[in-house]
Amino acid sequence: MPVECSPRSPSDGKDPLRSAALALLCAGGVFAIVVVGLLSLMRLALPTSSAPDWKERGVRLGLSEDEVKRSFVDADAGDWTSVTSCRGHSLEWTRRRPGVPTRWARFELHGGWLVALRVHTDERLPAPRAQRTAAAVRQDKPFEDGTATTIVALGCPTHAAEAEQIAQLVK
Repeated sequence: MPVECSPRSPSDGKDPLRSAALALLCAGGVFAIVVVGLLSLMRLALPTSSAPDWKERGVRLGLSEDEVKRSFVDADAGDWTSVTSCRGHSLEWTRRRPGVPTRWARFELHGGWLVALRVHTDERLPAPRAQRTAAAVRQDKPFEDGTATTIVALGCPTHAAEAEQIAQLVK
C-alpha cells in the first residue's frame, strides 16, 4: 500500500499549544544567539577600546591568564607562580635563565582579566616617565640596575589609589 506524503506538518495550526511552544522555542534560540554574539563582541572590544595599546614584553591589559602566558615574550626563560591574596589573583614570573632582559614580572587579574602589570627589566631609562590614557596609567621608573614598569587600569577599584597616584605624575 503506497504511503501518501502531505506537505502539511503535524503542527499545521490544528494544535495551538504545540504551535505556541514551537514559536517560543524559536524566539528563545534567537535570543540566545543575540546574547552570545553581544558577549563575543564585548570581549573582542575590551583590549582595543578599554585598554591602551601599551604592550610590555608582549603583554597588554585586558588579556586572560592563558593569553598572558602565551604573549609574554620571556615566558620560556623563567618560572611561573600563581598567587592568590586579598587583592585578587596574580601570576608571577621570575627569570631563571640569564640573557633575557626581564628579571621579574607580576600580572594581576580580576574577574579573569589582566588589570595591572608590573615588570622589572635590565633596561635603563635616563629619567622617570608617566603616561595616561582614558583607560589606564603607566609609570616607568629607572633604578641603578634597571627599570620598573607599572601599567594599571583606571576602572579597577582595587588599584584606584595607585592609578590616581601615577596619574598625578603625568605632565
